[in-house]
Amino acid sequence: MELTITEALSEIKLTRSKIEKKREFVLEYLTRPSSRVDPLANSGGATQMIEQQLQSVSDLQERVIALRNAINKANNENNITVNNITRTIADWLTWKRDIWPYETRFWSQVGSNISNTRSSMDYDSARYKTGVTVVDDLIVHIDEAEMMKKVEQLQDIENRLDGLLSLRNAQITIEVD
Repeated sequence: MELTITEALSEIKLTRSKIEKKREFVLEYLTRPSSRVDPLANSGGATQMIEQQLQSVSDLQERVIALRNAINKANNENNITVNNITRTIADWLTWKRDIWPYETRFWSQVGSNISNTRSSMDYDSARYKTGVTVVDDLIVHIDEAEMMKKVEQLQDIENRLDGLLSLRNAQITIEVD
């Protein structure tokens, strides 16, 4: 069966929903007092119906695994170029999950640290302005213009990447057994 990655991702979401419904069914009919009539007697009984639902869950889980494996294979075989950086889709997804948020947070902290220190020095300077007190200038050990470019590049890559991933997911077809 051939489908796009977008279709496969949609099927995974739908399959998860089906699995949850089947599990809810199992939990609903899992037990009953012995004095009550089996509400599923006409369909083979609760035990049989629960076994069928559990088997169906197992089959659906295998489908999710097959879909994910096909998606992973395609993601490892197809590239995307963002801002002259070419990586496999799998590598971009890893970058987006494991690098981008931490890199973005770090550079935000660097900017905040500089700003807070600068504000503190301005306060101290105003407080101690006398003819004999000399307040040091702030020395920043990083090029602030380059830092701002880095932050903008990270945001630009993330924004462009989202669009390109959506586009490629709609274009790339996978084969699922």
